[in-house]
Amino acid sequence: MPNPDPPKKKKPSLIQTAPWTLDAQTSIEEALARFQAESTAFFYAPVDLNPVASAENLLKDGFLFVVFRADLDRMASMQLGHLPVRVISVPYQPTQNFVQDVFPALLLNETYLKESHHKHEFDMKQQLSVLFPVKFIAALYELQSLFKRFQLQGYLIGGVARDLILTEDRKMLIRDVDITVEGQGDKAAQAVDSQSRNFRIEEVYAEFGTAKLQYKDLVMLDMASTRQEVYPYCGALPTVTKRGVPLYEDIRRRDFSINTLGLAIHDVGMLYDYVNALQDLEARRIHVLTGATFFEDPSRILRAFKFANRLNFQLSPQTQWLMQEALGALHLTCYKGGGARIKESLKEWMSLPPSKLKHDLFNQFFGMQGIKLFMMTFLDESESTQPLHLSFEARRTISESMMQLQHLWADVQNNLQDVFQVESPYCDPLDPDTCNERALWYIYLCYMLAPLRGQVALSQKLMIRLELTRACKDILADYNKLLSTQPLKALDLDASALQLCNAFDAYESIALIAYVLQQDNAKAWLEPLTRYLKRWRDLKPDLTGDDLIDLGLPKGESIGKCLKRLRMARITGQVQNRADEIAYVEEFLKEMGTP
Repeated sequence: MPNPDPPKKKKPSLIQTAPWTLDAQTSIEEALARFQAESTAFFYAPVDLNPVASAENLLKDGFLFVVFRADLDRMASMQLGHLPVRVISVPYQPTQNFVQDVFPALLLNETYLKESHHKHEFDMKQQLSVLFPVKFIAALYELQSLFKRFQLQGYLIGGVARDLILTEDRKMLIRDVDITVEGQGDKAAQAVDSQSRNFRIEEVYAEFGTAKLQYKDLVMLDMASTRQEVYPYCGALPTVTKRGVPLYEDIRRRDFSINTLGLAIHDVGMLYDYVNALQDLEARRIHVLTGATFFEDPSRILRAFKFANRLNFQLSPQTQWLMQEALGALHLTCYKGGGARIKESLKEWMSLPPSKLKHDLFNQFFGMQGIKLFMMTFLDESESTQPLHLSFEARRTISESMMQLQHLWADVQNNLQDVFQVESPYCDPLDPDTCNERALWYIYLCYMLAPLRGQVALSQKLMIRLELTRACKDILADYNKLLSTQPLKALDLDASALQLCNAFDAYESIALIAYVLQQDNAKAWLEPLTRYLKRWRDLKPDLTGDDLIDLGLPKGESIGKCLKRLRMARITGQVQNRADEIAYVEEFLKEMGTP
């Protein structure tokens, strides 16, 4: 009788219960000290994890959460050791691959990669020919030849690799790409430039190990070194600690899994996935790589919403939890910078076309009090504590304004596209989308900041915090004045040209559009507003101030008064040409008693 099969050895649990747990308010510094003192507090996985992936229990409100040693170290290095560990913890879900699913970047070490074969390789050569422009593919194969000659390994990283997976039936428009090199990015670019007529260096930043490389005036390649980096404080620019590291080390520093795919250049068409990015792409979710990510760079909160909006993805539960915890702890941080990144991330999100998804995401953002993100520099000042939480009524007002914008944006574009081009000096008149994006950014910003208009000191700090331009500040100021004066209440829809000009002349066009779109009868008001902006706003007399002086008008206030009256006369049809204007000025001189 054959021997029975030996009993299978029970696989160790991925999360091993520790003999004690942290209190929700235990500080990060205290937790680190306990990690160092009691090795029995470590959880372990069925593979050989180094201390980077050590984890610990946290009981909060009767539920089990998990904290990782790597995140504690990161927070302590940012001078945030006083924060409670709960701000970087995530709810524990007892699955076989819990650690890997929650923060896969924590497992990226040589031992784990070798034992679990966690690196996934995919041959995408067939997709390249379908989805990439022919000239871009030619650039890749030429780069492959040069990289092999110089024994370099490099990757298209982030957006292009991600969109290669998401795009199905059209050629991708590629104007610029990010390339990371396992070496010195600037030196790699110089080597390519020296050996090819098709590539030329535009800029080199040796201190950062980066360079811009142009291919045939078709594509800009931003070449950088793979690297490790740390954040000296919350919101700081990172400090590079090592360059030329393996790709999996470089991936650790990134924000979301979907931005970590690497498309090889030295082996064109091979796609590398270390953190289950393809799994997240398939599930259509935005998933953070580490628990401390929103403290390292708080603008990533906005980036997460932007990606969710642009790609039609959802935020993973862990990502949402960490956002809420980070926003709740901002008043305890030592935030010192990052205002420009906050503004740029906000602008990129706001510039996306209005949609139901965008509206829902904005509601979610405000629901978790995302407004705090714009005030982090001065959150600890007593005079700014009152307006930090947007009331439900304020959030509802913003939501209704954005919903109105969503419903009417197509009408606004059709009627006022050329107005955007005139009003936005940074727009390219040949690229209408640029003008639309600029206008949307201004309008959304007006709606978002409207509840704070009564807090003058706070609003001034906010403008400094976001590094707003003079044009943006002027639009916000005019929008707030419009909300206070409510000029439409004194006008009818059939108001005359003179009445419209008297009501609207003092305000920026974008502020007027934002204001009109908030009205209950906004659709009806678009017609007179369009008429005013296109026909009368920029209508000026043929005569100039110098012409008036030549006609005998004395210098001073009378010049301005006469020009204003001339403009109104043109608007009402009293004068129609230069000769009529001269006759009008002569009558004006008689009224003044000027000989």
